[in-house]
Amino acid sequence: MNNNTFFLSRKAKKNLRQKSTKKLPSGPDSLLMEKMHELQLHQIELEMQNEELRETQQLLEAMRDKYAALYEIAPVGYLTLDNNGLIMEANLTIAAMLGVERVSLINQPLAIFIALEDRDNFYFHYRQIGQTTNSQACELKMVKRHGGQFYARLESIAVCDRKGTVIQGRVVVSDITDRKQAESKGQAAIHRLHTIIDIVGEGITLSNEVGYFEIFNSKMEELTGYTKEEANSHHNFLAVLHPDPQEYQKALSGIYEMSRVGGTRNIETIMSAKDGTIKTLLVSTSVIRDENHTWFWSAYHDITKRKQMEMELKRRTRELILLNNAGRAFYSFLDVDKVLSEALKAVHDLLTVDNEMAWLIDPLDKDLVCQDAWGNGHELILGLRLPAGIGIAGWTVAHNESVIVLDTRTDNRYYKGVDEKRGYELRSLLCVPLRAKGEVIGVLEVGDKNPKRFTSVDQTLLELLASSAAIAIEKARLYEQAQRDAKTKTVLLNEVNHRVKNNLTAIIGLLYVEKNHSGVNSQTAYQSVMDDLITRVDGLSTVHSMLSASEWAPLQLSDLTEHIINSALQARPSDKWVYVKVCPSAVRVNSRQANDLALVINELTTNTMKYAMKERDSATITVSIRFNDGMVYFEFCDDGPGYPPETLQLDHYNVGMYLIQTIVHDGLRGEVVFFNNLGAVTQISFKV
Repeated sequence: MNNNTFFLSRKAKKNLRQKSTKKLPSGPDSLLMEKMHELQLHQIELEMQNEELRETQQLLEAMRDKYAALYEIAPVGYLTLDNNGLIMEANLTIAAMLGVERVSLINQPLAIFIALEDRDNFYFHYRQIGQTTNSQACELKMVKRHGGQFYARLESIAVCDRKGTVIQGRVVVSDITDRKQAESKGQAAIHRLHTIIDIVGEGITLSNEVGYFEIFNSKMEELTGYTKEEANSHHNFLAVLHPDPQEYQKALSGIYEMSRVGGTRNIETIMSAKDGTIKTLLVSTSVIRDENHTWFWSAYHDITKRKQMEMELKRRTRELILLNNAGRAFYSFLDVDKVLSEALKAVHDLLTVDNEMAWLIDPLDKDLVCQDAWGNGHELILGLRLPAGIGIAGWTVAHNESVIVLDTRTDNRYYKGVDEKRGYELRSLLCVPLRAKGEVIGVLEVGDKNPKRFTSVDQTLLELLASSAAIAIEKARLYEQAQRDAKTKTVLLNEVNHRVKNNLTAIIGLLYVEKNHSGVNSQTAYQSVMDDLITRVDGLSTVHSMLSASEWAPLQLSDLTEHIINSALQARPSDKWVYVKVCPSAVRVNSRQANDLALVINELTTNTMKYAMKERDSATITVSIRFNDGMVYFEFCDDGPGYPPETLQLDHYNVGMYLIQTIVHDGLRGEVVFFNNLGAVTQISFKV
């Protein structure tokens, strides 16, 4: 017996006692009376139960009416669906939402009120509720019966029987159109904001205190080369952008400072992009704080080109100042060596390279001579000579144009001998000509150990410097020439008197020598001696005239030789002929050497006329002149019978041979050799 039954029984007994105070009879009728008593008691219990049931029924009906009213007028729609999605029950709200009578919804598939594009989502959603005891939710677009759509949120849960089998689905439908529209407007506003952020010409970021980016616009991706996802994948993206420790510390300090005091901060920083490009940025950062986070709103403005222009302007200004200073320094010097030294110093200041060299053309043999050099092993190449056309310097002279060699290892024009001499390899070169009065007088050459070191800008700078240096070199040379001319004119009269005196002395000496060696008293012998003397004096007169015409400046040896030979040949018989061939040479000799050589050449020509034409009507004289390492090599040849053996053995020689040996040894401080080779050959060597 449960508690409710127990209390009802007690209450029934109490009521029964109040209705009857008679005692139950004893005897045989007592059993019947007891049964009647129990029946009366049970009847009272039933009446009481019925009363309670009626009260409960009334309460339930009141509650049902209450909840039915709540169900019908709820602000959300309620649906009960069978397993196939057919509507079994629906409240008034959902009917109003769909714009139909409630009765029209019963046994209709809910799917017909779902927009076509969302039906697959609904089917999936409804299948899901049969696989879990938890409620499921989805958002989709619903269609009204007579047109029109609205956004709805469906929250569904399965109803199971005692065996756990799903028999129904209960669905709550909420109209979320206002929320969706608000979200759409918000998203549209956000989209417009992102569009504006993306089209601005600056990189824009929004990051939190741990460096996570909420905004990382397309311009920022362009500046850095990283996408937003790549940036957020790095533990410390700031260090990625600033690999230089100093730049990283500057950026980090700025962030810490703003975190502490807030406000806005502008810093100029150097950033490394993903592809390794170095960029200069002006970063403006503001701090935004909410309840939970600190945000950094930053704008990145690329000022790389502006910085490059500023640096280029500073560099150009510096170069102009250096060029101006160098030009002023050039014109203050009247010495070629000082001009070249100042030029190489200016080149080093302008280009900051490993090696600088100044090569000038030797007017005698056209060799390029290293007059000055800076850099590694420079002392080993000073005075080095390069034959014409050799190396990059030779090519520059030959073509009268500047040249940039990006890699000496791949340029066939490059001459490695200079590197071997100094023990240092140059990988790139820049060479420009030194021009004076339209002619190349040398080159300025710079080199570096790295390939591809020089650009067209470097070439232009060096050409400007070379132009000023060449003018200064020409000016210094003219000054030196003027000094030489002044000195020459000062001593000209003394030199003339001295030479005349020496010539007279030489004539007297020759007479004595001839007298001592003639050994004959006949008139014929005397006439021959006099002829030789006259020839020698004519030779001295010829060289004296040439020196006077050149104002006692050094004479070109090949010109001197031709004049002396032609002067000596004036004494040949009219029926004899001598062919003369003198190879041109740039070698020059001073006045003292010219006088000595005039006597020697005169004696050799006279010897040819006496012996090579003894039994012939013609002879040929060939003269060659070479210059090498400071020495002049003079060779005089004729096509006669040659020197007698006794002359070659120095057993016997005439006055002329004696004179030649004496002048070469004592006057020229040189050496003379006689030998035969298809005629008589005389070789003389001496220093210039």
